[in-house]
Amino acid sequence: MSSINPASIKHFPLENHKARIFESKKNGLVSAVYVVERYNLLDGRSGKYKRVTVTIGRIVDNTYYTMEEYHSAFKRDGSARTPLSEDVKRPVSRIRPTVRTRGKSKSIDRNLIKNFPEGNNITLCRSGERLYVIKREYYVDENGKRKDNKHYLGQVVNNRFYTTEEYKDKFSKGANMKRKALANKNKQHSAQEERN
Repeated sequence: MSSINPASIKHFPLENHKARIFESKKNGLVSAVYVVERYNLLDGRSGKYKRVTVTIGRIVDNTYYTMEEYHSAFKRDGSARTPLSEDVKRPVSRIRPTVRTRGKSKSIDRNLIKNFPEGNNITLCRSGERLYVIKREYYVDENGKRKDNKHYLGQVVNNRFYTTEEYKDKFSKGANMKRKALANKNKQHSAQEERN
């Protein structure tokens, strides 16, 4: 922990008995001083206790700041923020807005997917490693805003489209084939070999 006396720090939460001073060091030198709380929580799965550390504030120039106060008073590099004068206005929107893609997959060729449904407003949507086929229906709500309803038609596994019902029958979680489907597939394969 630290050799700093909490009573010597201005605004330190002395009434909080769990508050401890922690010095973060880089290359042997103190880079930042945090005020933390540590808890021992019981993990329900393993039955073992796990130590959880929560940062509640920082100490700068022998003064305690909560994390909210610290973020409003200091920049990420630790330098003090200079308040803007009333004449200077902050921009309302970002110069470079952040573009967040929702996982739509436009680079996949739909012609290569077997049994892919035809129709308007049918799109592919990736969630993790799964590839869903959804149909969007657009409408205008009572406030005049354009909205859409998504209807999940199924999933694509190994370049083949399966409806939701087919997917539930053939696959378990994680896109692994169920035992019944594997047994039927093996029977069909052995029947084809006997015919040949």
